Amino acid sequence: MPVVIEILSLVFFLLIAGIVWLVVHLNKKRSGGDSQVVWSQVAQHYGGQFTPGGSGFQGHRIVVQRPFTQLVLEVALMSKVQCMGSPYHRAMHQKHGGTFTHARATFPRGNGPSFSGTRDEAAQTPMFQGLPLQQLPQGAMVYLTPNEGIIVMNGHVADPNVLYAAANIVGSLAERASA
Repeated sequence: MPVVIEILSLVFFLLIAGIVWLVVHLNKKRSGGDSQVVWSQVAQHYGGQFTPGGSGFQGHRIVVQRPFTQLVLEVALMSKVQCMGSPYHRAMHQKHGGTFTHARATFPRGNGPSFSGTRDEAAQTPMFQGLPLQQLPQGAMVYLTPNEGIIVMNGHVADPNVLYAAANIVGSLAERASA
């Protein structure tokens, strides 16, 4: 009798594991493939180098070299410790870590403007006039230091309009800082 219980337990475990694997695999195919196509198109639009996210904890990454800056779009999975150590993510009240999409550009001369706030706060600031802030998702944060501009968005963004807007915002700010 104990052998029968062990066999039934093993069959039950394998059945549950198989269902979990199938759901994860199908969900990954459904969302990951579409996301990769979108990110690839955005990279092509900007003439950047696209590195698709691998298995595990790597996310998509686009690097665009411009005469005045390096523009980076990336998806990052961050632990609780990483979020607490980052002023960008700590301010978003991410106590448990998570997935974030970043758009960042360097200000090589170290003369970038300073700002820290939500997309709605940025929209009220003159230096952001004419930039597509309203295309960023609700809750997106904008940070500018003398050396870099970064937009932090919760989750894995796969909307090309959001990615274009984020890239245009940080790219435009870097271009202004280099003038």
